[in-house]
Amino acid sequence: MLKYFYLLILFILLSECRLHSQTNWNFDDNGNWDASAKWSKGVPAAGISTTINKNVKVTLNTTGNCGLLTINNSGAVLDLSSNTINISGNINLNRASNIFCNKSNVILNGPYLQTITVNDGSTLTFYDLTINNVAGIKLNNNIRVVHKLTILNGEFDVFNSAITFANGVEITCTGGTITASSTKGVVNFEGVVDLVYNTTNSISTGKELPYDNTSLRNLTLNHRVLLLFLNSDITINGNLIFNAGNLNLNEHHITLCPSCSITGETNSNKIYGKGTVSTIRNLDKPDSVNAGNLGIAITSHADLGKTIIIRGHEAQTGTNFTGIKRYYKIIPSNNKELNAILGFYFFESELNNQAKDKLSFFYSTNEGTDWSFMETKSRNLGNNYFRTSELSELSRITMGNYKEIPVPLPLLSFEGIYEEGKISLYWATAPAENGDNILVERSINGRSFNAFNSVNKKCTKNRSEKFSLADDNPPKNSVVYYRLKQSSENGSFKTSDAIAARSNNFSSELIVSPPEHNGDELEVKVKNTGNLIVFVEITNVFNSVYYSQIYATEKNEFTKLNVKLINLNKGEMYFLKVSNGKDNVVKIFVY
Repeated sequence: MLKYFYLLILFILLSECRLHSQTNWNFDDNGNWDASAKWSKGVPAAGISTTINKNVKVTLNTTGNCGLLTINNSGAVLDLSSNTINISGNINLNRASNIFCNKSNVILNGPYLQTITVNDGSTLTFYDLTINNVAGIKLNNNIRVVHKLTILNGEFDVFNSAITFANGVEITCTGGTITASSTKGVVNFEGVVDLVYNTTNSISTGKELPYDNTSLRNLTLNHRVLLLFLNSDITINGNLIFNAGNLNLNEHHITLCPSCSITGETNSNKIYGKGTVSTIRNLDKPDSVNAGNLGIAITSHADLGKTIIIRGHEAQTGTNFTGIKRYYKIIPSNNKELNAILGFYFFESELNNQAKDKLSFFYSTNEGTDWSFMETKSRNLGNNYFRTSELSELSRITMGNYKEIPVPLPLLSFEGIYEEGKISLYWATAPAENGDNILVERSINGRSFNAFNSVNKKCTKNRSEKFSLADDNPPKNSVVYYRLKQSSENGSFKTSDAIAARSNNFSSELIVSPPEHNGDELEVKVKNTGNLIVFVEITNVFNSVYYSQIYATEKNEFTKLNVKLINLNKGEMYFLKVSNGKDNVVKIFVY
């Protein structure tokens, strides 16, 4: 008997729970939501399943709360009347029933996945719709939002349905996004949209920026995790506003309308990544015009007309430079005799390991295939703002450092001789182009060189020159290495191979005569007073080896060596290196 008693108690409790969960609207007449007498169990509360079964109009005259919301009768209406309703369960509209949202806010805040179902296939229209459900929301029918969609938590899954945003809708994503788990899910935009990201979570734009060109009024970033990725090209008709966070272009493009600007962009809150951002402006004799605040200020006495300005963030590279992670492409309607000056802004995080104080301008007229150096008019290192010299036309432009690629310094001879406590350096340049002053560098290990003196006399075009310089304080009793470097204003340089000299009276055990051509062989005489074996090598200026061989020599006598010349290029400079294991001699020759 006790067993049956417990079963009876359990049945009563379950029945009571069922009755409590089926709070119904019982009367045929119209009435307000807070009219307790018209509900079978009183005014619905949070989590209570609520069903409107009669063909009536229920008016929400206060803030409402419920769990499951079902409207069954054809013609039955829930009029939200500019109030807020919190729904923690599904929304089911049956038999042509409806919800009039007016200027209300519907908040979906259930603990489990919530669905919106309209069985007659009509579109349910929301004024303000707020999603605050970490388990997510799924659409089973089409809906339309006319004022604001706020996603506080969770994914808003369009699924097989469509969501349509009216012109001027504001979409605010704080802790979630719109997605479509089915390929049939559609997001429609009837006009421009204000899109705001305000979150502490890492997010990637989903269907609120679908895979077509979305038109936005404003795009505002107010998140601090620094991870916002575009999933489509977008057009911005208002402003791109950075309050906090970065925007990764993710291989997409942002178009700024002719009156649109970027505001609040900083080193830690900015556009970055593979992709571009552009605008079109009419530039009539522009005076430091930074169109769209893209970071390139244009000055010209000419009328450029309609001008396309594109900014990208991929490092440009050429044969003689590496660029920072910012470049511009400027396409004016009039691109002749502009005498234009460009002011180039950049951020520290875009330097791409380039030395800021050594940045130079480079421009390309063939989409980055070839690059040319361009002189810098002024530098403001503190504000990361550099200005170019005058340009007759505009094209692609970036900034970067020259690569340390040495060009051979044309020398006829270069040697160092120890004399009375100092090392005297002697060299002769071959006929070549004009050159700047020659810098002499010194090393004690043959690898790390430091400048210690220079020769102010410049090389003269098409004429050989002889030079000399004394190292009055060389390191004592050691081998000292020297090389020559000739720099240009644009940062490039020509350099010689290094020579070695002893800083004492010990005479070299290896003497090498100047090499002479004899067909495809190089004749060289070697006198070796120490080791009778010498190692001979031919390299180019990049230290690529073209020949290497071991020879036996006569002691204290000159031995003639025939060195094969294989795969050398006519007119280029090469180095003949001879070593006996103790001394090294380098001779320069042109093939």
